[in-house]
Amino acid sequence: MQHLILVQPPLSKKERYGVLSSGGSCLPPFGLAWLASVLVEDGYKVSIIDSEALVLTPEEVVKTIIEKDPSVVGFTATTISVNRSYNVAKMLKEAGYKGQVLIGGPHVTAVPEDTLRKFPIFDLAVLGEGEKTIRELFPLLLDNKSRLQEKLTEQSDLSDDKPVDSDIEQSGLLSTNSLSAAIKAIKGIAFIDETGSFVRNPDREYLSKDELAKMPLPAFELLPPLDSAYQPSALRSHRLPSSSLITTRGCGGKCTFCDNTVFGTRIRSFSAEYIIEMVRILVEKYGIRDITFYDDNFVVNKKRLKEFCALLKENFPDLSWSCNARVDVITEELVSLVKEHGCWQMSVGIESGVQEILDVECKGITIEQVKKAVGLLNKYGIKTKGFFMIGHPNETEETIKKTIDFALSLPLDDFQMSFLTPFPGTCIYKNIEQWGVLDAKWDEMNMWTPVFIPFGLTRDRLITLQASALRKFYFRPRIILRYLKTCILTPSVAGAVFRGGLSLLKGVFSSRR
Repeated sequence: MQHLILVQPPLSKKERYGVLSSGGSCLPPFGLAWLASVLVEDGYKVSIIDSEALVLTPEEVVKTIIEKDPSVVGFTATTISVNRSYNVAKMLKEAGYKGQVLIGGPHVTAVPEDTLRKFPIFDLAVLGEGEKTIRELFPLLLDNKSRLQEKLTEQSDLSDDKPVDSDIEQSGLLSTNSLSAAIKAIKGIAFIDETGSFVRNPDREYLSKDELAKMPLPAFELLPPLDSAYQPSALRSHRLPSSSLITTRGCGGKCTFCDNTVFGTRIRSFSAEYIIEMVRILVEKYGIRDITFYDDNFVVNKKRLKEFCALLKENFPDLSWSCNARVDVITEELVSLVKEHGCWQMSVGIESGVQEILDVECKGITIEQVKKAVGLLNKYGIKTKGFFMIGHPNETEETIKKTIDFALSLPLDDFQMSFLTPFPGTCIYKNIEQWGVLDAKWDEMNMWTPVFIPFGLTRDRLITLQASALRKFYFRPRIILRYLKTCILTPSVAGAVFRGGLSLLKGVFSSRR
């Protein structure tokens, strides 16, 4: 049976979260789990190497792959991790691997030509949602691999003195007209052809709601143990063991700083029944007691939300959960419903306390909507985490201080302030130079390192203002007492709270230095 390996590249928490690494999360790679599930359903042998969760070095990843001897290796990569994927792929081919090496994920989907020209080690790129694409692509690649092995064997048997055909010996795709034509007929892939030209096939259509309903459940069993290998954010720890899920694809928001090239701008949701089956695996197999739904806007589909809450009450009434939401969809009816059915925290994207900045970035919300939504959540006893950023276009020291003051005026329980990062593929990336200076190093685009500096500000000043915001928010008696109370009432999360506190202290005092 042909073997395929999907790889989450090695990336440390320090690389992902910078000085705040001790409070950061490590989440399951859901994209790889879904890709693996459709391949398993088609009869392939599949392995997943989550290098990040297993804390593997590049050398250890390469050794594992070589030992398994797969026919195809596929890497996923965000902007912050694409260099790591390249490093492992390069080491892999230098170690003698002869199969195809693919790359997919948000970064290459956003900038496929830039990525493939910078990293020619990758034979093909899978763009956007990959489930249908790999079902067409992998049989072709696996057949090609078999023919490659047969021809190499034939030539080695003929004569030890006869040189191996260079086209056959190459580790990538065979240079045959039939294979080239077949590859060019598959939607959703990109590559550099034998002439050095960049080829991008027509985009793959997004999966419909009906197609999502027929998807096999994610192959959680191919990941490291969900109850021990992964760690929720310190600010999202309620009960342990805790895990996370994704239940929608696409986002209807038009925020210029978000990249929607992978899943698009139309929201497509897995059904409430599908969600409950994923929850069942987490609860019954791994003993999970708390789940964070990392969808961009988990509560946007009111009908599905009501169905989910009803099924949750029927099947897992003791499960606690949290989610992300947009402030413009939060109503009293919604808040009352989720509170009754185990929701303990809701995280909302606020970004700035200045309406003009929200408008420039097409956030689509108002300051009044923020106040109303946070007030409702506080009224019903649902803890609220506010996401903020600084370093926006048109940002000044005055607007940053207004944002900090606005955050302090809200009854928020938790607070995150990162730096605006113009990721490749976002609308803001295309004309960012009219607003400031961008240091576009892919491996520093983690949102915790200021890579974009608006005109009139400096990198050091942004770091100092972020530290000031964290200190002013968390060093208040109300917040300190709440965390002490949490540790006393829920001892299982005391370790996570301690890590979060340590991360906060590092963020405040390291930044000030």
